Amino acid sequence: MGTAHARCLQEGHIEGMVLSAVCDSDPARLAECERLFPGVARFSSAEALVKSGLVDAAIVAVPHPSHGTVGALCLSYGLHTLVEKPL
Repeated sequence: MGTAHARCLQEGHIEGMVLSAVCDSDPARLAECERLFPGVARFSSAEALVKSGLVDAAIVAVPHPSHGTVGALCLSYGLHTLVEKPL
């Protein structure tokens, strides 16, 4: 699902937003992101992404058990945060 959100941003479907970075802990999916989203920063951990300072908003599309942890991490760094599913 995260790829669908990223594609919408990359294609300009949300006014005023651009795709700046993606994150995936799975090396194969992260490599696929390089092909799908050339020139976009890639991270293998949410913590590295939020610490990078490259983003001011995040869409959290992770497995359900991680929603709270990743969402709280994004909020703790002051990011506007959309959690894909309920907490």
